[in-house]
Amino acid sequence: MNRNATEKAIDFPIVGSFREDRITKISSERTINWYEGIHPHGKKVTALHPTPGLLFKTSIGIGPHRGSFVFNDFSYFCSGSQVFRVSTTFAVSLLGAPIFGTASGYVDIDANQTQIIFVDGLTGLLFDTVGLVLSVVPFPPGVRPNSVTYMDGYFIVTDTVTNRFYVSDLDNGLIWNPLSFALINSNPTFARGIQRLKRRLFVFGTNITEVWLDAGTANFHFRRDNNLLFEHGLEADGSLVEGFDRLFYLSRDKNGVGSIKMVEGTYPENISTYELDLVIQRLIDTNLAVGMVYKIDGIIFYKISVGGRTFVYNVTMSSPEDRKWHEEMMLDKTRHIANTHIFFVNQHFVGSYNSSNLYEFSTDLLDNDGEAIYRARIAHVINDPLYRRIRIDRLQIDMLQGVGIPGTDRTDFASLLANKDQDPKLKLSVSVDGGVTFIAIGDATIGKVGNRIHRTIWRNLGMAYDHVLKVETWNSVKLYILGAAIYLEVENL
Repeated sequence: MNRNATEKAIDFPIVGSFREDRITKISSERTINWYEGIHPHGKKVTALHPTPGLLFKTSIGIGPHRGSFVFNDFSYFCSGSQVFRVSTTFAVSLLGAPIFGTASGYVDIDANQTQIIFVDGLTGLLFDTVGLVLSVVPFPPGVRPNSVTYMDGYFIVTDTVTNRFYVSDLDNGLIWNPLSFALINSNPTFARGIQRLKRRLFVFGTNITEVWLDAGTANFHFRRDNNLLFEHGLEADGSLVEGFDRLFYLSRDKNGVGSIKMVEGTYPENISTYELDLVIQRLIDTNLAVGMVYKIDGIIFYKISVGGRTFVYNVTMSSPEDRKWHEEMMLDKTRHIANTHIFFVNQHFVGSYNSSNLYEFSTDLLDNDGEAIYRARIAHVINDPLYRRIRIDRLQIDMLQGVGIPGTDRTDFASLLANKDQDPKLKLSVSVDGGVTFIAIGDATIGKVGNRIHRTIWRNLGMAYDHVLKVETWNSVKLYILGAAIYLEVENL
């Protein structure tokens, strides 16, 4: 082919985010257990960073973890149907005899100065942090509270079977006047969730969202702001979280499940991409989605698990023109195990959706409590605009090299398995049919410990009209990808 071809080298965009289209030949880009970071003054403008790992901390109840909250020097958890308190030394205490009538599903939590309220969609429990008593909240008859927030001295809950939200007495979550309620009635709807953001109440229905303000009036303190009415509601109350002066949630409108939205000021904006919306709208049980927001290594992330998959939004490094999403999953390709999140004793912790386990969550951890983390990047398609065939002679990926760990050179199976991270590798596969099927090319090493000038290279990747490259790794080492270069030949017509 050399005599009738043009040879060139290109800077290949191996770094990227989730942009997989329903038709993978249009775009098959996926980023799994890596995230795209921006480095304006670095060697490359962007790089792939490994997502955090897990380390078992303690067991709480019988699981699953349904809600968590930090108040003063304790953290609080709903595990199964019970509520627990955990000290800074991680001593676990059952709060009391009252329990929820449900054992699964999202539990919302908020507090005033001395009281913490937990609601599960059927009932509510209140813990008095002074008297150390857990009791059932005496909501007005028939109220089924599914979301709770606190503002200006009042607890406020939405009633999932009506279009009402109720307000407690001042600084007392044990007293609820049956007449102290308001209606979400700018459109016919049921109440789905409520959250405070910057002195405003965002009150969500199934297909409408209203914004209310504390007007300070004597009969009922809150008044609707008729300038802020949104023609969408809330798909999943568990997806609604507030953090870092923002709201995040999975929306719903008259056409069904909608986009993932963020409110930073007063108006919501879509943060999910077209490709992500395509995925979510084809999933089941989207009403059971759960979200969490956290800041780790200086970057704010919003994580949402929906329909058996987990997607994470890089809030800090995204822009309206470039929304950066990645996927997180466990080794068996199921959703990420995290169902709740807290920041406690200067560490991040997540509770499991399928057990009673609480895990430390940190980028210093390179595996999931001893289980390897599967990381993969499916890159942008390589093709010629004139549809000429391309032969890839060489691919080089620029990585953090020499990250292998010390080990033995013995070659028996047990030693190889125990020392798999001594000589870590990337596996390369290529698709020539638009990302539908992949053919394994082979492994390339990242470099043993200290070998910082090692090069990760593959040769003779084959000839085709389209090439989609996929790299994968299962090694528990520091895995950073900075960029890549491809040496190729384009067939002359």
